Amino acid sequence: MHAKARRRSLICFESVIVFFVIKNLYLQIVSAGVPQDRDCKPNQSMLMEEQYTSVDPELVIDESCAACLKETTNWTRFLAVCFCVFLGFMLFALMGIMVGKDLISESLSRSASTSTSVLLSKLGITAVIIILILIVCIMIYPTILLFRFSNNTKRGIEYKDQHSLENGISAFKNYLIFFGILGILSILSVIIQFIVLAL
Repeated sequence: MHAKARRRSLICFESVIVFFVIKNLYLQIVSAGVPQDRDCKPNQSMLMEEQYTSVDPELVIDESCAACLKETTNWTRFLAVCFCVFLGFMLFALMGIMVGKDLISESLSRSASTSTSVLLSKLGITAVIIILILIVCIMIYPTILLFRFSNNTKRGIEYKDQHSLENGISAFKNYLIFFGILGILSILSVIIQFIVLAL
């Protein structure tokens, strides 16, 4: 009993540490995106003046920055092609399992000794099919975002098209947000698994 209680307290302590680490990382990311000047505190008159006289400075992309962006688009397009190959293998495996589902279940039922093991084998095949479908559905969206980033960013740099460049950067932002959410969900799932195993 003492060992089990100690295990629960250790898992709760680790969960609290992970929560505060994620919270601090989020606050650092947010604060990094909003620069602040500590030495200058704008008053109300300065804010009123900025509303009428502020002019947004134009962002200048020089040749070295454009070359880096074009090289980045080449690598992101290569990564998107790798994702497409991965999705093709997943679809091929999914079709193979769905076509040969009856043959696999028959072979497993022959090797199984009881009806419970036969049912578990059928459930296992269904679970594999569901997991493959989820993987394919999840990976389609980031693949499309990578292609959008590569095509729009390269078009924007080559043809000096601001709208295409903005669309490309926005697609890459959504790509990073998508995998950030997946990372948070994976961390939460690991924590839940630890908690369930400890109970």
